[in-house]
Amino acid sequence: DAKNMVLPGMDGMCEDRLERLDRLIHKIKNKKRKGKDNKSFLLHHKLRTLTSVFPSTTTSAITTFNTGLAPQEHGLIAWWMYLKEFKDEVCILRFKSKKEQKLAPKKFNFPESIFTRFNSRDKLLSYTILRKSYFSSPYNAALSQKIQKVGIYNFNGLCRNIQKIVSQKEESTKKKYIYAYCGE
Repeated sequence: DAKNMVLPGMDGMCEDRLERLDRLIHKIKNKKRKGKDNKSFLLHHKLRTLTSVFPSTTTSAITTFNTGLAPQEHGLIAWWMYLKEFKDEVCILRFKSKKEQKLAPKKFNFPESIFTRFNSRDKLLSYTILRKSYFSSPYNAALSQKIQKVGIYNFNGLCRNIQKIVSQKEESTKKKYIYAYCGE
């Protein structure tokens, strides 16, 4: 019964990369802090390993994180897709046509956000941490309604903000769901 659930989404982050990162951190800490617990923060708090969705595209994975639905359920499986509502190919995450035209998101039926369910059913405080430039996308606006949004510029900002949200004292009794994505 965890108090906080943090779901980090990082392009290309697989189990062996996490373990290599842990070994590197372990090696650095052993030089500086002999005899102390050298297990990395990530591996110390890891609950289980998630594997990628299929197809393993950024659009498909992010939509699964944001909706809790498998790709065959949400249907957003590629960076560019033909959407009959617009009679054009659309870059899903930016929600622009091939001609760089902004599209009216009301014409498209986005799947329900997992944050909506968490907020109403589970009474969780929900957060999304993304690059500031991503918040202007109609895709992100549709799938991150009624949650607290935190904008970042880089991976360090992502880590700092996760730590800040998890350690907030005034809301320490409430459970938190934090989706943090850094595509660098």
